[in-house]
Amino acid sequence: KPTNNYYIQEYLPAGEKFENFNQMLTIHLFIMPVSAKEAALQKIKELEKRKGADPLCNYQMAESPDGTESIVDFLVSDSKNDKLNIAEFNVYHFRQVDVGNNQKAIMIYAYSKRSYGDSITDFLSGLKEERTHYLNTMIGTDIPKVSLSN
Repeated sequence: KPTNNYYIQEYLPAGEKFENFNQMLTIHLFIMPVSAKEAALQKIKELEKRKGADPLCNYQMAESPDGTESIVDFLVSDSKNDKLNIAEFNVYHFRQVDVGNNQKAIMIYAYSKRSYGDSITDFLSGLKEERTHYLNTMIGTDIPKVSLSN
């Protein structure tokens, strides 16, 4: 619980470490009464700002037909000494949830896939085909229910 209105849980596959993970599943929960679309647009605003310093930064947004959920998939990178050292693909699934006591929250169910150093070129090449799979998997996944307890 980094702040009073923000909770986070991160999950890695067995054998991976946070310092150099290849895949991560994260659940973010922000206690605030905003729609999924508003939250997704906020993420896009952050990504637009990042584009100035990150040449790989790119994104797409999609909304559910009923407008209650949004998905933003995006690519970000990090460089050191003018050399790309990390590339990361993310799929964020935004949904407004009720966490009890008439409190609204935004839950972001997120999948991240990373590559490092010399493996980045192959990672980016494979991502062209894998992206659709990751999006379809995220759309088809039953998102966990969340609740807060005292």
